[in-house]
Amino acid sequence: MATDKPTTGHNVTLEGIKAWLPLLLMLATLLVSLGVVQQRVAQVELKTAENTAAIKTQSTANTDMLVRLTRIETDIAYIRESLEKMQEK
Repeated sequence: MATDKPTTGHNVTLEGIKAWLPLLLMLATLLVSLGVVQQRVAQVELKTAENTAAIKTQSTANTDMLVRLTRIETDIAYIRESLEKMQEK
């Protein structure tokens, strides 16, 4: 006589399911937590990249400002020298 069900020698019972249920729930919770952590890490990496780009832009702007201030300082020194020479005459 042929049977449609494969026989494994184990019967699935409610008690068997109850024994595995906590383990399966913990595993599912662990997998969901892992997914959430990976998503959060990806968000943090993206924000870090954005902040790094902003810092580089700000650094360039600060360097440009430093060059301008140096030129202004040179101009002021020249003007002071010119005024002192005019006052001496």
